[in-house]
Amino acid sequence: MEYRAAIRACNSTIQKSHDNHILAAAHFNRGIAYQATGRLDQAIQDYSKAIALDPKNDKAFYRRGLVHHLKRDFTLAVVDYNKAVEINPGSEIYYYYRGLACQATGNISQAVSDYSKAIELSPGDDKAYYNRGTAHQANGETGLAISDYTKALEINPRGEDAYFGRAFAYQTKGDLDKAISDYGKAAELNPRNSQAYFNRGILYQSQGNLEKALSDYSKAAGLDPQNDKIYYNRGTAYQLKGDLDRALSDYNKAAKLNPQSRLAYYGMAAAYSLKNKKKEACKWFTKSLELGLKKGDVDWGFIAKDPSLKNIRQTPCYERMMPQK
Repeated sequence: MEYRAAIRACNSTIQKSHDNHILAAAHFNRGIAYQATGRLDQAIQDYSKAIALDPKNDKAFYRRGLVHHLKRDFTLAVVDYNKAVEINPGSEIYYYYRGLACQATGNISQAVSDYSKAIELSPGDDKAYYNRGTAHQANGETGLAISDYTKALEINPRGEDAYFGRAFAYQTKGDLDKAISDYGKAAELNPRNSQAYFNRGILYQSQGNLEKALSDYSKAAGLDPQNDKIYYNRGTAYQLKGDLDRALSDYNKAAKLNPQSRLAYYGMAAAYSLKNKKKEACKWFTKSLELGLKKGDVDWGFIAKDPSLKNIRQTPCYERMMPQK
């Protein structure tokens, strides 16, 4: 109701006034109300009218940039943020949002530059450090990413995203214990963060801690029951434990959720092979490789060495699918 009243008041002013400054303010304020109520195209029209009436209105350029940003038109957003920065180069928020838009378009170097300028203008902004960390990480600069995530956490110790980002950076670096710790902190801050449980489960599994891996996969599945990758990974953990029936159940769930998942079918083939059910194993082995060949995504070396397939290596289906491999 508050925004409706604001729109009505702005409408009245626009109808009655002939003063450009007053009209510019009315269009700007109505644009804010339209933006807040999701009427983005009307917001753009009003911000554009405000700019036409007052070409030095940096806030109107910034606000119009935000709407383009919301509409995922990042190129137009950057154009408007550029103009806002040109008019008012002392506003941290303009650099910050231009950094976000540049990062979204793949211009990582400009994004890093903008986040750095935002930090220079506002050293206590944990989000600028966090996002610069993500930009460094996208650039493969893991050490710089960790440094920025750490700084973000010094400013805001409850930064769930910063813990998650730093965990992924540690994981990339191979520092698994620190990664596990940070995924745990991210999950503590947001117990509904399924990805934190899932990623930590992968790391526990890589360390051979199958019980903790299964616990994390199960928590992740409870939070994100439509994610086929969680069931596939839990299936691999059950398989490593020797619980082939549960492994097959999870592989089946993964395949139902994603019928194009070659990994789910491969898991089924491996589990049936370990149960020495060659007919079923061959069926799913063939299905998995057919999908993998279509996508150009087959690790022949791994398949040739995978001990779980030992019971079907001499079968016609295996020889047919892996000629000269």
